[in-house]
Amino acid sequence: MHNRRTEQTNMGKNKKYFSFISFLIIFFLTSSLSAQSLSEADSLIHQKQYADAINILQDLKSQNPDDAAIQQKLDNAREQQQNAQEKYASALQSGLQYFNNKQYDKAKDAFETALSYKPGASYPALKLEEINRVYKDPEEEKAFEDAMARADELMNAYNYQEALKFYNKALELKPRNVEVLKKVKQIKNFVAKQEAREEDYRQALENAATLFAEGYYERAMLQY
Repeated sequence: MHNRRTEQTNMGKNKKYFSFISFLIIFFLTSSLSAQSLSEADSLIHQKQYADAINILQDLKSQNPDDAAIQQKLDNAREQQQNAQEKYASALQSGLQYFNNKQYDKAKDAFETALSYKPGASYPALKLEEINRVYKDPEEEKAFEDAMARADELMNAYNYQEALKFYNKALELKPRNVEVLKKVKQIKNFVAKQEAREEDYRQALENAATLFAEGYYERAMLQY
């Protein structure tokens, strides 16, 4: 009887112990997931993706209704979203006014400002494409020409990696320029072939060294 009571007591203690361990595991897992979600929300806010960030923060708030820090972050995100929407609308309106008056340089700046408050917005991006078809920014044209000239110079010197950097810089200014796209494709093919030749060279040297070490001198000479 005494042993049975002792066993029951020990079983009770073990259950409490394992329950406590389970609680700790769940607590740490939940804390870790919450920390990841907060980090993701911060990243989205930094990218001005306020709607997605707010959704994450609202989910966290529903799971932690008494957490003042989450509530504060949620309030801040909503405030930033409202502020960004107002500035986006203002910049968009200015851009349209400038565009209608054919003040394309100012319209371009305004639409780019609108995009900075709402990345990925389709309407200002479309207007910028329209502007690029009818207006050439002198500063951008010079920057594009300088980048192309430097890229061509480096390519003619067989410095493909550095040339690619300047072609990509030119592409940032004119993403749909056919000439640059062809050059980038061409240079990537050159780089791929160059890397393949270097790998063949390295493999031939390795094979030659192995054959030489094993005494197959004629075969090693062929590899060299």
